[in-house]
Amino acid sequence: MKLSPMAKKIAGMICVLALVFILISVVFYRSLEFWPFAVGVLMGAVFSLVRIILLDRSVDKAIEKGTSFKKSTAVLQSLLRLVLVALIFILAAISGFQAMLWGAGAGVLTMPLAAFSMKFFKHGDEHGAE
Repeated sequence: MKLSPMAKKIAGMICVLALVFILISVVFYRSLEFWPFAVGVLMGAVFSLVRIILLDRSVDKAIEKGTSFKKSTAVLQSLLRLVLVALIFILAAISGFQAMLWGAGAGVLTMPLAAFSMKFFKHGDEHGAE
């Protein structure tokens, strides 16, 4: 499985953000009660990584096929990614721990936060600087 450089950077940022959320929960709870939140964050982050992989593959297929790439295929792939988000929230809600549901929300938010942060963390190899 080959990912684009941007997908790799976003995946790395998702991992960093998940760890930051977990560290914040450790400081907030100051006991082993942080585990449900941490498990929720990890579940959400893993699903976010899967979503990044699916999105990267979808973009690659669209570029390969050009104009022959059907709009319905793109819509179905987008719906699959949304179903993954719904699945993570359903799994967290079934667990019975409210903290796990909040953690899953934080984990799912790592993907848009990581993508947004790429705008602020410019790398020399992409922009021709240093």
